[in-house]
Amino acid sequence: MISIPLEKIVLYGYFEYKQLINNISIDEKIEEIKNNENYVKFEKIDKDFVNAIISVEDHRFYEHKGLDFISIARETVKNIQAGNI
Repeated sequence: MISIPLEKIVLYGYFEYKQLINNISIDEKIEEIKNNENYVKFEKIDKDFVNAIISVEDHRFYEHKGLDFISIARETVKNIQAGNI
């Protein structure tokens, strides 16, 4: 297994992020998504459908409100073990 220091992995991710936002701003990307003919406002999606997706994809969503430190830590360890992001 190749060992890559955590600092290099973090910097790599940061530079990837910077490169992407240099291409298009977050606000521009949001507008691009909203202008897609398939875009549906969250309020228009059936609540039972949303709850079904959340129960399958992230059953702890309402506990962590979208910022899941347990999952972030788990995936960070996997990235370090894999040597890439």
